Amino acid sequence: DLYSEYKKVRGAVSMPLSSLLEIDASSSNQACTSFGMHPKLATAKQLYDDGDLVWFANAGVLTRPTNKDKYKSHTKAALFAHNSMKLYIQRLDPFKTDVETGALGRIADALQKQQNLSVEKYNLYKGSYSLDGHYGPEPFIVDGNGVPKFNEAPSDEGMDGVIKNLNGATEFDSGVFADIFSNLFVNSIDANKKLTDALDQTANTTAIFGTDSMGTAFNMVARLIA
Repeated sequence: DLYSEYKKVRGAVSMPLSSLLEIDASSSNQACTSFGMHPKLATAKQLYDDGDLVWFANAGVLTRPTNKDKYKSHTKAALFAHNSMKLYIQRLDPFKTDVETGALGRIADALQKQQNLSVEKYNLYKGSYSLDGHYGPEPFIVDGNGVPKFNEAPSDEGMDGVIKNLNGATEFDSGVFADIFSNLFVNSIDANKKLTDALDQTANTTAIFGTDSMGTAFNMVARLIA
């Protein structure tokens, strides 16, 4: 009885069997014909039932085949730490062949340098190691509502121009750090306007993913793709 084993190991933090959302896995080659999902993942369950979402069971990072008696000496990965597994999955580089990069960041690097394509990177709610690469651009961080508009209620109609003028061309004795700051600041203002304008055009998307946090996140992904 796998649920009994799970309950014994998890103890007080285990989920009651009656609260789990059951999904059918009988068509897979898993040992179990069904799995239980957290009750707050109703949107994910619906997507799975509709054939629009895939679950991977027993996923993790191993640097070589091993067993429970020898894994500590066989593998470099911290197999039973959620934060470590999350980092390894985002990096997909357990042997550290390309240090401090993520799986998606390396793809973006290749698209730019090998295919000469323009790329943009987006994070939902917070940063992700998966987008780390050797080249830009820096990722946008958006939430379920998009991004806040910069200086939405300016005290002067020409305030954006004033800000850009203050951070414009530098003099021969300008500090290098001030120059870098001004360049990043002005570029960020332009990028913010570009993204907010683009998201405004997709505000009425017909995609429906639910009203919970996951549904809101999927809705924003759909708007970014559109």
